Amino acid sequence: MKKSCYLRFISLFLVIGMLGSALLACADDTQSEQSPDPSDSSLTPSTDTTQEEQGEQQILPDVEAMDYDYTLNVLHWTVDGNHEFYNLWNEICPDENTNGITGDIIADDIYDRTGWINENYGITLTCQYQSHMTIPTVVANLIKSGSDEYQVMVEFGFNAQRTMGRNYYTDLTTLANVDPSKPWWVKESFEELAIGEFVEFAASDLLILDKGATSTLFYNIPMADDLGLDNLYELVEDGLWTFEEMIACAENAYADNGNDTRDGGDVYGFAGSGDIPVLTLYIGSGMKLLDRDEDGEYYYQYGSDEQSLEIMTTILEDLMYQDFYWNDTLENSDTHPSFPNGGALFNLATARACSIYRNMEDAYGILPVPKYDEYQDKYYSQVNTYHDSMLAVFNTVESPEKVGAALELLSYYSYYNIYPDFYDVVIQGRGTRDEESRRMLDLIFSNRSYDLGLVYDPLGFSDTVLRYTATGSSNLTSFIESWEDRLSNAAKTLNELAQSY
Repeated sequence: MKKSCYLRFISLFLVIGMLGSALLACADDTQSEQSPDPSDSSLTPSTDTTQEEQGEQQILPDVEAMDYDYTLNVLHWTVDGNHEFYNLWNEICPDENTNGITGDIIADDIYDRTGWINENYGITLTCQYQSHMTIPTVVANLIKSGSDEYQVMVEFGFNAQRTMGRNYYTDLTTLANVDPSKPWWVKESFEELAIGEFVEFAASDLLILDKGATSTLFYNIPMADDLGLDNLYELVEDGLWTFEEMIACAENAYADNGNDTRDGGDVYGFAGSGDIPVLTLYIGSGMKLLDRDEDGEYYYQYGSDEQSLEIMTTILEDLMYQDFYWNDTLENSDTHPSFPNGGALFNLATARACSIYRNMEDAYGILPVPKYDEYQDKYYSQVNTYHDSMLAVFNTVESPEKVGAALELLSYYSYYNIYPDFYDVVIQGRGTRDEESRRMLDLIFSNRSYDLGLVYDPLGFSDTVLRYTATGSSNLTSFIESWEDRLSNAAKTLNELAQSY
């Protein structure tokens, strides 16, 4: 095996398409005197060292420079009884009891962002949390009444389908003052969550939870060193970090605790929930549940060809049902191997797991989800639809240009001031190799993958796949055959919906 080398630096902060001119000034001198001046340095957030070293120039979004005197009200999802777990960060506004700096990196950044946009543009932010169970009824009543009480809906992916396709939201690609080509908008969300050409939900750097929901492979650094696995970052750089390589590492990691019995006290190659790797590794292989063909027609890719069946079968037989993987769904034990406590080499989780791992004794490293094989074009990192956030704009808003300006400005600010700090949150307290992990995060976040089949899934197919494959069965052919007619009809209905927009 090759020894490790430094990764080529992949810049997070490269602004796509530098603007050739300054922002538009207001039309008349009187209005200009009363409006914020785009050249005023107070409007430009502070740059960090990395940006200064790269010589990047921050340019304010091309929105009309004026005092908007506007309140943007956001309706945000939550889970009753589990708010702090699911809403790990209050990503829109500071907590209502927060009156200043708290010392929490993300919370303080959001506090500063709220003050920045209010001071410079007269835009006030409010956020109302709503149970995910009652959101469909609340939204339906708002639209029916034509209410402008809320302008923006922030949902998590899997729940978004309950209000999608009902003519509740505006097309984000046509919203005034929003420029999806800018780096503070997640282009994959626009490309992969569109119904036809209509984009109801998308992600921007205004949001934090979508970053925390991005799939990440954590590994125990001392354990990897003891096993002689010192080339993992180089494999990633060379495009050779594959499913086969990962399995080889995991097989070497298994160690019995001395009682000659496979139980929760052993050390495993993988430890975690039985079903987490199923779709994460499948999508990491460049596959999707629901995809579009060359004519733009939707079809269910999962099980539709030999390649998708081969990939899923390999994931199940070579990982899920092997002794070096602790599968919660199949095990019958009172003990449980814990990655934070040194019970496993790898843990395939989302970036938000850093909040659990921060105090673990061993340092952890960060890798992207592996490719299926070395011929795959790139690494794909699934955004977990049970923990992410996506935003939509109600089609009942009275001032869409003000809503668009607010979203553009907030996303711009976050790109330069909050998104970089999120890297520090993920690697904070890990111990060593910070720069290497930072480069890995750069790669992971620049290759996020959304799957419309996980967001718009009225049949509940994705949940059924998870349950079926986590229970020890790999007879996928018969499973797909039992779903064939329903999936075909669902794709037909979706294509008809796309054509109606």
